[in-house]
Amino acid sequence: MAGVASSTRVGYCYDPRMNEHKHLSYDHPEQPARITSIFETLENSGCTSRMIVLPAREVSEDEVALVHSRNVWERVIEIESMTTTQIRSKSRFYTAKSLFINSKTPSSVRLSCGATIEAAMAVADGRCKRSVAVVRPPGHHAEPNESMGFCFFNNVAIAAKNILQKTVIRKILILDWDVHHGNGIQAAFEEDPNVLYISIHRYENASFYPNDTSGSYSSKGKGRGLGFSVNIPWSKGGKGDGDYLYAFEKVVMPIAKEFAPEIVLVSAGFDAAEGDLLGECNVTPPVFAQMTSELCSLAGGRVVIVLEGGYNLASTSDSMLAVTKVLLGDPLPPLGEIFGADRSTAKTISDVRRAHAPHWKCFQSDEILVASTSTSHRTSNTATQRKRKRKNSDGEYTPHQKAENNPSTASTARRTSKRLAASTQLEQSITISTSTLSSWSTVTKRLSSSTSAPTSTSSTSFDCLPTPKDPDTSHLSTFTSKPELEGSSHDQSPAMRSYLLEDWSDDDLLSGFELEAFAPVKIGFPPKEKKIANDNNYSTSTLYSLTKVGDRIPLAPYL
Repeated sequence: MAGVASSTRVGYCYDPRMNEHKHLSYDHPEQPARITSIFETLENSGCTSRMIVLPAREVSEDEVALVHSRNVWERVIEIESMTTTQIRSKSRFYTAKSLFINSKTPSSVRLSCGATIEAAMAVADGRCKRSVAVVRPPGHHAEPNESMGFCFFNNVAIAAKNILQKTVIRKILILDWDVHHGNGIQAAFEEDPNVLYISIHRYENASFYPNDTSGSYSSKGKGRGLGFSVNIPWSKGGKGDGDYLYAFEKVVMPIAKEFAPEIVLVSAGFDAAEGDLLGECNVTPPVFAQMTSELCSLAGGRVVIVLEGGYNLASTSDSMLAVTKVLLGDPLPPLGEIFGADRSTAKTISDVRRAHAPHWKCFQSDEILVASTSTSHRTSNTATQRKRKRKNSDGEYTPHQKAENNPSTASTARRTSKRLAASTQLEQSITISTSTLSSWSTVTKRLSSSTSAPTSTSSTSFDCLPTPKDPDTSHLSTFTSKPELEGSSHDQSPAMRSYLLEDWSDDDLLSGFELEAFAPVKIGFPPKEKKIANDNNYSTSTLYSLTKVGDRIPLAPYL
């Protein structure tokens, strides 16, 4: 790539000597084929021929000391002098820490970390615009005082410390989409306001590795770093494209834009990819590409991708290829059908936003509109309230009036009043700014295939849908049309804002989401009335959701 401007250069760092780290007895999931498969995929696709080779080197002791204690360094280095017999005799010690070793492990570990530093520094000092580090063993679990979880040195954390020490950069975003929480990275920067760490991971009340509470949404950093550790902890496995895109829309990008980083480091574990048996999630390569594209809108496009986990060779390689093509400026691949975020995802995102509202302005204006499109329903509720304002035949207040006059239940009455007020405020028309969308298309198989495309290239106005007595699809063309986006170089399915929520129970709206959090619902389906409470005041309703002012998205009714 001689003669190519640095603003368009993309570098990569890979060294086959990292493959010398392997288990002595069996094929461990963290195997050499992980990076050889990725590199071969990048080569066969022609990507490496369009990239700058960044020579790998071994990390120094002084560089490791920026994050780790001397004990961590010495325990790795001492492995070089061990015999095979000694290594096998210590296998139980290392297995307890989810590690394996051989005599070549120290050199592979030093190369993995050094290569990550080189990839990051090449972008930080302007030699490249973006870079990829195809490295192993991974690093994000390694804590300041302990190696663990397949990780010996914390590659990304050490690279970030090098950038802060050796360059003028003072604001670094580390986005960790590995399916496991990067406890080591968080620990390294827990009190540092110069590094914003955001992790999307399975948590499940600390029952998923690394099995500690540092991955909770309530774990937000300490001291001057309070609010700069942001955890998006999934409560179960099986998360897919809609869940991750929703997390990006509602948490990752709002905070990242407010933070305004000067460089973005991605701890790119692909064990959340579809087909990975360790992660048990279903994120596809096009969505990894979409997330990368959004990150490239930050920091002037200075993005560094560093391999962490990912144990299905095919899905890991395909995902890294999709991400690398984005860095090279290729068109985004078309997204598949987005079936969306489930209710546990909405709850998680709500919890995260609420926890971080004191620290980030972008979360301080959340609103939700729960409204019924049924005139008869609103009339019924109004009549019921008029009736309840009267005393009964015995001259006693009704339970509703008692609540209003009883301090212990006054808050319940106020919440009831808010729900009724909200139900009369349905907005009749909302405009979607296409600057916030990268595309718009059919969302699921059940949507009508016959759509009409609006002609506007800047925004499209949609009327809120009526509630017919019987489901019909006459309105689907309104919600499944695809605006032609100005400047779009490719045609793809939705990377749209406000994804889908499936399988609401009757209690969900009234027990944690209402007037507190975003409640996304299925897009483009015929509306259907749904009971939302076992209360005479609330017989039926159709659910809508709005985001904060300035980024309002109309959502079709719940089906």
